[in-house]
Amino acid sequence: MKHIVIIGNSAAGIAAAEAVRKNNDAVRITIISEEGYPAYNRFMIADVLGGKIREPEIFYRKKEFYETAKINFLANKKVERVTPGRNQVTLTDKTKIGYDALIIASGAAMRLPKELKGANKHGVMGFRSMSAVKDLMELIPISHTACVWGSGLGALKAAHALTRKKLEVKIITESERILPNLLDAQAADFFAGRLPELGVEVITGQEISDVFGDSDVKAIKLAAGKVIGCGMLIVDRDFAANTRFLEETGLDGETGIPTDQYMRTSVANILTAGDVVQRSGAGEPWYDTPNSWMNAVRQGAAAGNNAAALLENKPDQMIAYEAMLFMETVELFDMPVVAMGMSCVVPGDGKEELLRVDAQRQSYKKVILRDSKIVGFVGIGGDTRSDLFSQLIRKQADVRHLKDALLTEQFTPELVKDLIA
Repeated sequence: MKHIVIIGNSAAGIAAAEAVRKNNDAVRITIISEEGYPAYNRFMIADVLGGKIREPEIFYRKKEFYETAKINFLANKKVERVTPGRNQVTLTDKTKIGYDALIIASGAAMRLPKELKGANKHGVMGFRSMSAVKDLMELIPISHTACVWGSGLGALKAAHALTRKKLEVKIITESERILPNLLDAQAADFFAGRLPELGVEVITGQEISDVFGDSDVKAIKLAAGKVIGCGMLIVDRDFAANTRFLEETGLDGETGIPTDQYMRTSVANILTAGDVVQRSGAGEPWYDTPNSWMNAVRQGAAAGNNAAALLENKPDQMIAYEAMLFMETVELFDMPVVAMGMSCVVPGDGKEELLRVDAQRQSYKKVILRDSKIVGFVGIGGDTRSDLFSQLIRKQADVRHLKDALLTEQFTPELVKDLIA
């Protein structure tokens, strides 16, 4: 009986397993996971930390799923090495697992800067797992101030969750603005302007050099010399593809595993999906979304389908992965934040920007146009109409006749129905 091994138990790995099983009810499937939990949504861990939802709500596949789908689920197991020449995966406990096809969906891992002193103290942790959430919950009752090191979406979600727990929060980032992958400087300044009144201080352009305390975190020191007392340091930065087990295989590229459009690597029977994939840089720049749950699901589904097709020698049944429109929709500090397409580009190259800021309603909208077509949108607060903007971007509709209405109350489904039909 053929055997497909999947490294990773999140969006890409689960989607791959489901696609395999949909195409082949007999093939053996093994999922290897470093964690002891069934599949859960990592993007929702901040909601658990902040008390917005209960822990059980985060699991989107229960234990019974693996039994029903006839999946051998190896929890709390870490891969040490992949040996393509032998079609073999070796775990850190020296268990060896053979495969006929391998799908690598191991995601990304945070790596603390080597120059950070005191990084091993209790209370310094990444923010990407349920284990981290449980550790933080133990520290919250004995902490007054929390420091969050990073400026991305995970960092902001962690900061938001901690304010819900009545902690004072300080966000420290080496970047000159928060959410640099989503917002341009103007949008970031608008968003950051709301944070002080919510108990959040943003310190930009700074690194952390030291963590003080005996065994537990008591304070951190900025590279500029300032010392900040805190009971925890949440780190959400420096993520890299989790590929350490691929050393000497030739599979790993500069920023992840290179693949073709069918999610195949340079080794015929090894496929990959999710955050571990090297971004191609091909196609329009507003596609190819990094760290996107939906992209991981779609890549995983393609990898699973194609692995099953390869084992059955049915290349005509393989499907190509097509990148989605870059779009992030999230609520942070009770404000909707939407970024899609070329949301943080520098003006120029024929691009035009339309901007509307309503300080009274605390809303911000920006449309980026090129050749009278929308290629990017940012909305913060209020009714963003993001569904309409996403359809106009996908259609690449010519909007020159309604430019003046795009950021007004007249921008309605009725106004654009002919363009998005």
